[in-house]
Amino acid sequence: MSTQSSFAVVTDPEILKKISQYKGIWVYAEVDDNTLTSVSLELLAAARYLSNKTKEDVSAVLLGYGVERFAKELIAHGADRVYLVEHPLLSSYTSDAYSEALAQLVLSKKPSIFLFGANRNARDLASRVAVKVETGLAADCIKLEINERGQLEQIRPDFGGKELSVVLTPRTRPQMTTIRPGSYKALPPDPSRQGVVERFQVELKPEKLKIKVLKSVREKLDPKEDLEKAKVIVAGGMGLKNKENFKLLYELASLFEGGAVAGTRSVCEKGWLPHHLQVGQSGKTVSPTLYFAIGLSGAIQHLVGMQNSEVIVAINIDKEAPIFQVCTYGIVGDLFEVVPMLIEEIKRVKAQKSTQKPAQEALAATGGSE
Repeated sequence: MSTQSSFAVVTDPEILKKISQYKGIWVYAEVDDNTLTSVSLELLAAARYLSNKTKEDVSAVLLGYGVERFAKELIAHGADRVYLVEHPLLSSYTSDAYSEALAQLVLSKKPSIFLFGANRNARDLASRVAVKVETGLAADCIKLEINERGQLEQIRPDFGGKELSVVLTPRTRPQMTTIRPGSYKALPPDPSRQGVVERFQVELKPEKLKIKVLKSVREKLDPKEDLEKAKVIVAGGMGLKNKENFKLLYELASLFEGGAVAGTRSVCEKGWLPHHLQVGQSGKTVSPTLYFAIGLSGAIQHLVGMQNSEVIVAINIDKEAPIFQVCTYGIVGDLFEVVPMLIEEIKRVKAQKSTQKPAQEALAATGGSE
């Protein structure tokens, strides 16, 4: 995959004057189930990267009711300012209330760039706000850059993930985009960071809102299936041959704290794994510490979803498989021979460490040394 950097030249003085009024990089900080979403913190990392190039402040936008407690966390993760918008009608997410509140804030403060997570509610919200403030929106981006004209390059997969397109918003502001979760890594929190919390009052009239939340029912996700938080992911492809053989991957994943099993699109479409465990262009974007790519070729559509993993270990019988072009370590061999050997070796090392630990603790207790 490759991208071609470009820019659109705008010479109309009226347009240039208008867009020059917009300053600052904003991040929509989403609260879900009384917790800041992980993608909100990832977006702050992306915003700080852009800020290093534009020299503009980074602001987080926090909507809800009784959500002020999250402001410190946002500042610790990179926000210079937190716009706090609280209202009883924002206690639960609804498209019309949230989009109206956010549009009022955007039209008042005029940010140059506004980033949203590419998840269900944020996608809905971003598109509605873009319409209200009459600007463009680039969806499902995986990377952001600033070109030589200071424009935001919004990079997203296209043509089924086979190419990367660069989207520009040259004539309107803000430049709005949704970013796929896992595309950036959240910065480590710095509790010493100083920032400003600025309250913004919005006008919301109940009679003008068409949606009202009567009851919220949340399906609890098994922590072992939360790919976006998994530290280790063991992913399988069609090389596993059938659903039953995925027990090998589950056994391997169980040897790691925070281990999870995932699959390619073909695997999930066959019903070998549920769709929420799909990694790739039409699935999840992940960035674990360790990613096993087992029996999968490494099609572009899959690489889009996992190429930001810190360490990638590929196991495939085909030495020409594209996955070997991006992996950190590659093993050419039959996965049905390699994976069991890998499992036994990991078990042996773990057992060895567990027997050494009591001896070391006993030695330390007596004040001895090796």
